[in-house]
Amino acid sequence: MIRLVGKFKRSDLATMRLKKAMWELTYLRGRFNYQRGSFKECVQCLSTVPPSSPLHTSARLLEGTAHVRMYQAWPAATAYRAVLRKARQAKKKTARLRRHEELALISVARLFYAAKKYTKAIKYYGKVPATSEYRPDPDLEVCWARCMKGDHTGALAGLKQARAHRPASL
Repeated sequence: MIRLVGKFKRSDLATMRLKKAMWELTYLRGRFNYQRGSFKECVQCLSTVPPSSPLHTSARLLEGTAHVRMYQAWPAATAYRAVLRKARQAKKKTARLRRHEELALISVARLFYAAKKYTKAIKYYGKVPATSEYRPDPDLEVCWARCMKGDHTGALAGLKQARAHRPASL
């Protein structure tokens, strides 16, 4: 399906009289370009998905990831912040929005880690809820950030804590 949508040009999608489906088709075209490795085209498609679309946070997450793949940290952070802003403004968070918020928090933390801003990275890793399905990764990554910051005692304590709370399936 994504391959079929990927063959349409952006101008073709705009001329179609499928208002409800247009943003979904645009999102799928962005995903197709991402899978193809055409990150610039991917960003061009995904950036047009409006905030009113149910796929807005999905588009912003993938857009941020495409920017990271192009080594563009600032635009990636902007895309991830859009997801965090949408989650913060939501009156009721769906499971999907909660997952997107958690992924955006982890992604922003990783950007700070890559920029060697370990204190900010630790702050964002700490915002991921303890009940998150993604929690084991941030627990270990915050230990690395503490280690890089020079807090070896904190890193060791974090490793012990992460190991104690690690799900049995891992």
